[in-house]
Amino acid sequence: MTTNSRKFTMIDSQLNTDLETEKSENKSSREKYLIEFVEKYRKFKSPTENQKLLIKLYDNSNRSDDDNKKLDLLLTAEIKKKQAYLAEKKFKDLINADKKKADNALKQKKIVLGAGVINAIGKGASVNGVAYSDILKDLIAKGFISDRDKNIFSEVSVAQGVSHE
Repeated sequence: MTTNSRKFTMIDSQLNTDLETEKSENKSSREKYLIEFVEKYRKFKSPTENQKLLIKLYDNSNRSDDDNKKLDLLLTAEIKKKQAYLAEKKFKDLINADKKKADNALKQKKIVLGAGVINAIGKGASVNGVAYSDILKDLIAKGFISDRDKNIFSEVSVAQGVSHE
C-alpha cells in the first residue's frame, strides 16, 4: 500500500467514524426530543390528534415498522415546528431589539431637547425675539404638549408666566 492510499484510507476511516458519531448523536438527540414532546403533551388538557398519536406510538412497546415510520415522521414534524418557532422567536427578538434601540434613541433626544428648553426658559432666553417660555405656552395651547404632561413644566413655567389652564 502506498503512502497516499494509506492517507486516503485513514481519512476515509475517520469520515466513517465521524458519520457514525453524528448518526448516534442525532439518534440520541431525536430520542431526547421524543421524550421531551411526550412528557409535555401528556400534560396538555386537549392535545391535538398528532400529539395523541405521538404519545400512543411512544407508549406502544410492540410497534410495527409502519408504526415506527409514523412515529419518526411525527417526531420530525414536531422538531421542525419547534425549530420554526425558535427561529421566529429569534427574529422577533431581533426586531424588538431594533425597535427598543430606536425608541431609546428617541427618548434620549426628547430628554436632551426638554432639558435644553427648560434651561433656556430658566435663563429667560429667546430665539429671534421670542422667549422660550412663550414657545412653551404656544406648544401647550396648540396641544403639542398634552394636558397630562403640561404640569411637568410647572416650576419653570410659573416662574416665567406660562399658563396651565
